[in-house]
Amino acid sequence: MGIGGGEDKIFIHGIGFYGHLGCTEEERRVGGRYSVDVEMVCNLERAAASDLLSDTVDYSAIYDIVRKIGESESCNLIEHLAGKMVEAILREYPVREVTLRLKKLSPPIKGPLDYVGVEITRRKESR
Repeated sequence: MGIGGGEDKIFIHGIGFYGHLGCTEEERRVGGRYSVDVEMVCNLERAAASDLLSDTVDYSAIYDIVRKIGESESCNLIEHLAGKMVEAILREYPVREVTLRLKKLSPPIKGPLDYVGVEITRRKESR
């Protein structure tokens, strides 16, 4: 295949779900809205040449795994949930690096704000 460096990216922005996260029992019981952005570094040279889904990362599968984890986990911290999502993507898909931004759209903070969030980047080489 050519001389590509393989630093291509697939990204999905705005995966929404309703989850049960928070440091208080009330927050976990009531739940809230969340949004996730995922960027994955992988080599897309083969897919660009073949036009076959089997030669790339199926972004609908990434969407499904993020939603499944987000809707099924009940944990205290968004950092913890974001880490679980990143680990699942790295474990199950042929990507070298994942950057995931998890936004809590209705944080229990008195005052106006759009969201709070975390960004986590992990690479397979560092494992």
